[in-house]
Amino acid sequence: MQKSISRIRYSTVPVVNQFPWSSWETKKKPRLLILGTGWASTTILKNLKKNQYETIVGTVEYRSLLENTRKICRHSGAHYFAASADDVDFDKKTVLAIDTDNNQVEIPYDKLVIALGARNETYGIPGVKENVHFCKTIKDARNIRDKLTTIFEKASNPIISEEERQRLLTFVVVGGGPTGVRHVKVILIQGSAHILNTFDEKISEYAEERFKRQNIKVITQAFVQSVDQKSITYKVKKPDGSMETNVTDYGLCVWSTGIAMHETTQKLSSKLTDQTHRRALNVDSGLRLIGAKDAYALGDCATIVLPNIGDLILSQCHEDMHVEELNSIINQVTEKHPQSHSFLSGLKEYIEGFGDSPIKLQELKTWFEKTAAKTTTLPATAQVASQQGYYLAKKLNKLGKYDSKDWENVEERFKNFRYNHLGNFSYVGGG
Repeated sequence: MQKSISRIRYSTVPVVNQFPWSSWETKKKPRLLILGTGWASTTILKNLKKNQYETIVGTVEYRSLLENTRKICRHSGAHYFAASADDVDFDKKTVLAIDTDNNQVEIPYDKLVIALGARNETYGIPGVKENVHFCKTIKDARNIRDKLTTIFEKASNPIISEEERQRLLTFVVVGGGPTGVRHVKVILIQGSAHILNTFDEKISEYAEERFKRQNIKVITQAFVQSVDQKSITYKVKKPDGSMETNVTDYGLCVWSTGIAMHETTQKLSSKLTDQTHRRALNVDSGLRLIGAKDAYALGDCATIVLPNIGDLILSQCHEDMHVEELNSIINQVTEKHPQSHSFLSGLKEYIEGFGDSPIKLQELKTWFEKTAAKTTTLPATAQVASQQGYYLAKKLNKLGKYDSKDWENVEERFKNFRYNHLGNFSYVGGG
């Protein structure tokens, strides 16, 4: 009996394999390890100069479009590795990965890029994971298509009741952001007061009015409580502030409410004491992972940490400042913290209204207090990830010209990332 137990124990001990390629040892090129193959990673690969790094790219996600990723890797001279990252040792500079045969592989790196994306946020609501359809990956889209086909086939059956047919043909979308409104059929449940609330108010009103004309029911200020196989329970805030509970039967429920960390990203965040964000990895304005050396994070899994811009500006101001003097301070802060550009552009417009008149400190404080509530971090879009990928590729190309001992000094001289917003687009139906 004891021998049997010993064998069982032995069989469960993971075998960690060393990554087999030897060019890292023979050619002495620094190894660049990229986790993920979304917009950020593929943009890096397309813009990375050949022969500066031994580049390894790993993923197992459907949305990666594996064939295209392999082509991109061949073009850039990178190795493609079908595996999922399980852990990172930032001190040893190694990544523990699990390949498609469930083997553990340890991969050392010189530079690490974390671009793992994000998962759907469920907010811990009972029944969401088990009963809804998410709308994030190619696999999700295929599942929704298959479910719709099944629903229409069932609904066309002449022997089912009218009540069951109405349930089957009721489609519920939870979330009124840009993703949610593309798939609306009948009912849209949104937590805030308006759908598309990240767009201009007029666009939001247009979309709501259009859905109304198409007999699409939009329920705002509604909060899902639970989801089961055939119905969704939610509370709606009434004009008097009280909450009313409603239950809607459905044939298909699509969940499109927001994003959260992948388990691997959460694990990495918990290992670094300077990581305090609940939904993303903290990086500086150069996309460097805070708390880890020679590691970067970008795309949906990362957020750029900025100081309190209001305090930064006000600490350099004095009473009765003039526009020209204040503009000089704003330009200095924008140069150091490029992500504040759009926010501080609004301040520039505000102070231009003073002309030659002096500006009181209290007037500036009031502006910051009113405006701060409207500011947001960079959106989780392909546009942001692609621009970050291009920026990081340029930086890596620059670093590749130097010996690794000089990387830190070279990087300090490299300009910080600046996001150039090119606009938003959301399809709300044709006709």
